[in-house]
Amino acid sequence: MKYQNVYQAGYVIGTFDPKTGTNEHGQFKELDRGFDFNAPQTTLDQQGRSLLFTWMSVPDQNEQDHPTILHQWLHNMTIPRGVKLVGGKVW
Repeated sequence: MKYQNVYQAGYVIGTFDPKTGTNEHGQFKELDRGFDFNAPQTTLDQQGRSLLFTWMSVPDQNEQDHPTILHQWLHNMTIPRGVKLVGGKVW
């Protein structure tokens, strides 16, 4: 089931040294295995929680044929998903 999307979205856990521009990190892990999960972005809310938003829809899917084109829109953002790092894994 892993890595079935054309564009995987995921994360690595590690350290970054801004003085040298180097980083050390572990293996890449997928954030989501859904087929419509693209370009995830995070932000902090007023309580300091990490929220993840992503695009529902990915490029290269015959966009000109989507039924929403008639209504002059295509793709949209997901609802926010709370995420946190627990035991070396994003939940």
